[in-house]
Amino acid sequence: SGSFQARVASAVEEAKTTLSEMEELVGRFATWYTPTVLGLAVALGLYKGFQQFLVVVVAGCPCALLGAAPFVQGATLTLL
Repeated sequence: SGSFQARVASAVEEAKTTLSEMEELVGRFATWYTPTVLGLAVALGLYKGFQQFLVVVVAGCPCALLGAAPFVQGATLTLL
């Protein structure tokens, strides 16, 4: 039954030490997805040219997926 500030501090410390299920899923996905896309981009770049390399890298960019987890965690903390 601590103060609101103590509960927030406790929640923040807990969030720093644990990963959510989504963060773990994204981490597992990124371990194979990113090297696969880069390998495909390099192979196409060597075969078809630099423009195709760039097309695959930009089209396969996982930034939206990999960047979403920290934003979700921050949004959750604001609801406390």
